[in-house]
Amino acid sequence: MSFVYLTEPGVKLSKRGGHYIVSRQDEIIAELPQANVEGLVVMGPVCITAPTMMDLMQRKISVHWLSTSGISIGRILAFDQVNVERHLQQTNLMHSEFALSVQKRQIKAKLQNQRAILQRYNRKAGSESVAETIKKISMSVKKIDSCTETNKILGYEGSASKAYFSALGKLVPEEFLFEKRSRRPPADAFNAMLSFGYTLLMHEVYTGILNEGMHPYIGFMHEPKNHHPALASDLLEPWRPVIVDAMVMAVVHKKMITVDDFTKNGKGIFFTSTGKKKFIQAYEKKLHTVVDKKYSYRHMIAMQVGAYAEAMTTGNIDKFRPYVVR
Repeated sequence: MSFVYLTEPGVKLSKRGGHYIVSRQDEIIAELPQANVEGLVVMGPVCITAPTMMDLMQRKISVHWLSTSGISIGRILAFDQVNVERHLQQTNLMHSEFALSVQKRQIKAKLQNQRAILQRYNRKAGSESVAETIKKISMSVKKIDSCTETNKILGYEGSASKAYFSALGKLVPEEFLFEKRSRRPPADAFNAMLSFGYTLLMHEVYTGILNEGMHPYIGFMHEPKNHHPALASDLLEPWRPVIVDAMVMAVVHKKMITVDDFTKNGKGIFFTSTGKKKFIQAYEKKLHTVVDKKYSYRHMIAMQVGAYAEAMTTGNIDKFRPYVVR
């Protein structure tokens, strides 16, 4: 089972027999067995035929549409992926003790995973300022235990994450140096990779939420607002450093992606067509990585979303344990 990425302008996805056909004009680029496709990511002007669209919805195949530059535009959703009872449970649990407990677990896990990334790369670099940031993150983790308000939790998270990204910028190769997170548009190649990676990862979590019948816009930490899937953002947090940050650090240190894989467009920096393909290959390889000889990261993300749904339904917070890097 795998995700399919259609990133080339002008390609068409159609259905023939038990296969999806990727073509351009009269040339067949690929034939994909239906049974092997579990998700579809489309970027830019790509054509999906109506029969194929109906088949994807009937098979509950998640389709995520992005702009050419990698910004989310929308998704295709089958009606039977909605569980109204769970939607009501989500709404009732907002601002509850249950929600606060999940927040603490999620943000602590995120900060612990950020700390692990810095520790891993600072063993060789030996930066004193990075070592100080590691200590600061550890202090923030401890302080979260005593928090009784979401704003305080997010305050510690924001302060620690700002320090984390500053420290991360000191551990990357010189050509990829960056000072802070910048979005829409990303100001440098490193930020371009982080933003695109987080967008793809959001798709993974969003898909898991729909498969569990939950509402992606009703979260337990981020306040509901239009155009922002709060629950997907909430459940995404601990996975950012584990999947995207770790992968981006690996590809730049191993020179799998270089600055030549990016181009300046207006005020921002974006992938070239070749760079985008390299990144997607590395991302998919990361998600297929098996942890502790048990499950792939992709499977673990789906399991985590399922664990949250079970904890919410039963009211048992111990059913939900965010993943923390060992």
